[in-house]
Amino acid sequence: MIERAVCVYLQNELSIENIVIEHKFHPKRRWKFDVALLDQMIAVEIEGGIYSKGRHTRPTGFIKDMEKYNSAAVLGWKVLRYSTKQAEEMNDIVRDLMKILPHKDWHNSDLEILQHRDWHSEL
Repeated sequence: MIERAVCVYLQNELSIENIVIEHKFHPKRRWKFDVALLDQMIAVEIEGGIYSKGRHTRPTGFIKDMEKYNSAAVLGWKVLRYSTKQAEEMNDIVRDLMKILPHKDWHNSDLEILQHRDWHSEL
């Protein structure tokens, strides 16, 4: 399960605490985030089936996703969306989190090193 691999990797590599998978974020709806950084209110959503006309790309699913993500934004969440391939490679997720995590003291050299690693081979 790619969500679990992403969660474990972010805990181990970026030392992110209080990170969970399948987090129910809405008080009334059953919506869940694939991966949630609870302290920072950052969600990582992995959009599967984008090349096979999966649920996220069909009109009804696309509209439901918009409703979910807009509701998340109203509640104060930042939602980062990635394809399955991007999640497997991890580069985009790591790069984006390094840019927005406020409590980390990242250096440009750290970002360059992490962006050039082969994450997929390590998952």
